[in-house]
Amino acid sequence: MLPTVPRVKRIVLDFEKSAWKALSRVLPTVKLSGCSFHWSKAVWRKIQYLGLQAAYHEDRAAQTFLRNVMALPYIPADDIEEMFNRLHEQANQNDSLLNLLQYVRKTWIYANRWDPTTWSAYRRNIRTNNDIEGWHNRINQTSLKQTSAPILRSRKTTTQGSQDRRSSSRTC
Repeated sequence: MLPTVPRVKRIVLDFEKSAWKALSRVLPTVKLSGCSFHWSKAVWRKIQYLGLQAAYHEDRAAQTFLRNVMALPYIPADDIEEMFNRLHEQANQNDSLLNLLQYVRKTWIYANRWDPTTWSAYRRNIRTNNDIEGWHNRINQTSLKQTSAPILRSRKTTTQGSQDRRSSSRTC
């Protein structure tokens, strides 16, 4: 499919099913890894959804517990399930914490799409794709500033020229 064999060994990307599926097809030998920042962001959104954000900011024990959940990507993939089970034992029948852990279990621990081997960042030099996203945003901002004005000027000139021709043909 590609003209040459890519030398890429690993790609770090967001958790978008379509991107993972496409890259798996196009680059079957490349290891795909989830971005640890986006993993934590997904868990943080669930924390907010469950109303645990206030507890995170006001209760030291809750903050420690939630930070430990969000730190799961930084331990070896083979140890994540055991650590998750320890966290589950610590949840002390707190419904909100148990709901969070249920989400993590279904979405990240025993998921078909993203099991711990795909999102564990343990001993990975590159753990996020934020630098690349920032680079792309900067290029887009710069290119829009540099190219949009001439394009608009050119378009305006073309449009004005068309209008001038139409109005001059009407008066003649």
